[in-house]
Amino acid sequence: MRDRLKRWLLSYTLKSDRVRHWLVWRRFRREFAQFKALSDKRPARFALRWEDRYPCLGDKTEVTGFDRHYVYHTAWAARIVAQLRPAYHVDIASSLYFSALVSAFVPVIFFD
Repeated sequence: MRDRLKRWLLSYTLKSDRVRHWLVWRRFRREFAQFKALSDKRPARFALRWEDRYPCLGDKTEVTGFDRHYVYHTAWAARIVAQLRPAYHVDIASSLYFSALVSAFVPVIFFD
């Protein structure tokens, strides 16, 4: 009931960007606090501090779209490089994300 009321208010009554932004920011603060509480219960792998936040308030979506070609072929190529374990990988104009991922396990020389 509460969520339905919020959605109705957002879509019909509260058209102002300032109000929408305030509600999204409030939700972010609440979710951060929940995540921090969960993090505090486990051994720390990294510090979770409010000062380090970088909220991307428009990124919360129901579905994440992607281009299959650019996701699957880079995953395949990363598996091949990992399997071959070369001394280094020379990368010419591929996805920067691919080069960054592969650099986690093989030194990369990247040319764009």
